[in-house]
Amino acid sequence: TDKADETLLFVCNFTPVVREKYKVGVPFRGKFKEIFNSDAKEFGGEGHVNPRLKQSKADECDGRDDSIQITVPPLGVSIFTCTQLLPAKAPAKTGTKRTVRKVSASKVKTEVKAETKAEVKAEPATEVKAASKKPSSKKKSRSARRKKNR
Repeated sequence: TDKADETLLFVCNFTPVVREKYKVGVPFRGKFKEIFNSDAKEFGGEGHVNPRLKQSKADECDGRDDSIQITVPPLGVSIFTCTQLLPAKAPAKTGTKRTVRKVSASKVKTEVKAETKAEVKAEPATEVKAASKKPSSKKKSRSARRKKNR
């Protein structure tokens, strides 16, 4: 369904082994409450249930962004209701960190003067003409000699 308040999560275990702290991917960020467990004592089971509300975490599992950790009963089924929560806000990015250091005024003047002198000393770029290729005096490769001999 498209409505989050009508969403149910079904978890089935077809093995005879209890799965504790089993991570299951969930469709959205929210709270999940178990409303049915086939292993509940009232149905003649061992009581491997999830009595508390489960809050999803932003931990990827089963191709989903969020997940919960639950106890899955052996040869049983658990059904959860889902209450969707608003998406978590991404932390605001605060530009780059800058390191501030204390410098005396005389040192700043010296640094500025040095930069100015470096700019004055910099000469304008001169054009560089491409050098013509000189014929190589190296021996011809084996393939070149074969072509010549043909």
